[in-house]
Parts: sequence; structure tokens; C-alpha cells
Amino acid sequence: MEQQNPPQQPIGLVQFAHGAQDACAGILNECRDLQKAIDEIEGRLRTFHGLQQSLLSGDGGSSYEVSAMESDIMRTLCALVNHFQQIKSRPGSGLPQVSPQVASLDGRIERIISSFKQQQSTFLRDVKEQQKRQYLVVNPNATEAELRAITEAAGDEKVLEQALISAQPGSQAQSELRGRHNAIQQTERNVVGLDNFLREMDAPVNQQDPKMNFAISQAEQGQMPVVDGNVNLHFEAQRARSRRKRQICCGISLLIIAVKLAILLVVLKQLNYIGSNKDY
Repeated sequence: MEQQNPPQQPIGLVQFAHGAQDACAGILNECRDLQKAIDEIEGRLRTFHGLQQSLLSGDGGSSYEVSAMESDIMRTLCALVNHFQQIKSRPGSGLPQVSPQVASLDGRIERIISSFKQQQSTFLRDVKEQQKRQYLVVNPNATEAELRAITEAAGDEKVLEQALISAQPGSQAQSELRGRHNAIQQTERNVVGLDNFLREMDAPVNQQDPKMNFAISQAEQGQMPVVDGNVNLHFEAQRARSRRKRQICCGISLLIIAVKLAILLVVLKQLNYIGSNKDY
């Protein structure tokens, strides 16, 4: 009896199966990378909480340090959410092999955003209360309207300026009033940004871009001096490296020229020596 070979799978079907496996493997690897990124963010949030408490207690934290770290965490969350939404938009993200990992990552991102929002809301409440107390130091007869204005990010700037004028120029009270006001402004912006992140996680993928752009702009506001400083430092470092490269290249060129001249002199001396021997 003639043995029959098993039917072969169509080449297109085999290629599709391999492509699906590769897509699943890529998504799983990216999910693992994002899980590690969340681990790092959780550690940074603990450090950030300690920095916020140091600022409130006056034990060494500065509003500049808090502002810089706050913006850095917001930018990291922006990138994290954006990367995750790109994963969700891929056709393979709904396959049974990867959907549990995608869903787990989705929930974890929402939890860390909610946790950060709660941390920011608590800090905002505490810094507003501290701002009221500091304002009462320089203006004991302050009204409730003035206290509200001094603790609102969009409050009347005239009230703040009057408080700064009332405080002794260059005093700690004046510095703290301005520092706390800046912290209130940035923290309130970032709370709005975190709300947008949470809505972004629930929105369909094709409706995400405008809200994401707004959230990114909220994270970047208030930190332009830091960014500009980093850009300037990077530019100066590049210029210094370029100068060093030019100096090294010039040195090498001079060395090559010197070696060639030395060889030429030796050859000329030898030629003169041979010529003088022929004369004899």
C-alpha cells in the first residue's frame, strides 16, 4: 500500500502564524519592560514623598527640588502611558496569549497614577495650609478672601505681591511665600494632568492624542529653566568636546608632518653622502 504524506499547510497560513507568534513575543517583552519601569516610578514616588515632607517641615527640601522631581515624574508617566497606548492599539494585543498581561499592566498603570494623584492632593492641601500660616505672619489681619487668594493657583497675584512687599526683603518669610505659591501652581497643574492620564487610560485609542498632548504640556510647564539649563550644559559640553577633537587632530597632523620632514632630511643626507662618494 502506498504511504500518503500528511497534507502541508499553505505557506501563507504558516507565515501568518509565525508573524502572530513574533507579535505576541514583542508585546510580552514590552509589557515586562513597562512593569520594570513602574517599579522604578514607585521607588521615585517614595523618594519624592520624603522630599515633599522635608519641604513642609523645613528640614532641607526646597521648592525648586520638589518642582524638578515632580516634573520629571510627570514626564516619565507621560511616556509610560503613551507607550502602553501604542501597545493597546496593535492588533495582537487582544490575542489570548497576551491579553492577560496587557490587562494586568493596564490596571497597574491606573493604580500608580491614582496613587500619585492622591499623594499630590495631600501635599497640595498641606502646602496651602502652610501658606495660610505664613501669610498670617506677615499680615495678621488678613481676611478670609485674602487667605483664599494666597492659596489658589489662579488667585489674585496682587494679594501675593502685597504680602511679599509686607515681608522683609530677602527674608525667609518672603522666600517661603513665593516658593509655596509656585509649588501650589505646579501641583494643581499636575493634578489636572493626572486626571487626564486616567481619562486617557479609559478612552478609545483613536480619541487619545489631544488629551495626551495637553497632559504633556501640563507636565512641562514650570520647568523651562531646568530644561534650558540642561540644554545649555549639553551644548557647552559638545563645544568642549569639539574643541578637544580639533586640538587632537591638529596635534596628530603636526606630528605626521614632523615625522615626514625627519624622514626627508635623512634621505637627503644619504643622497648627499652617496654623491660625495661618487666624486671620489
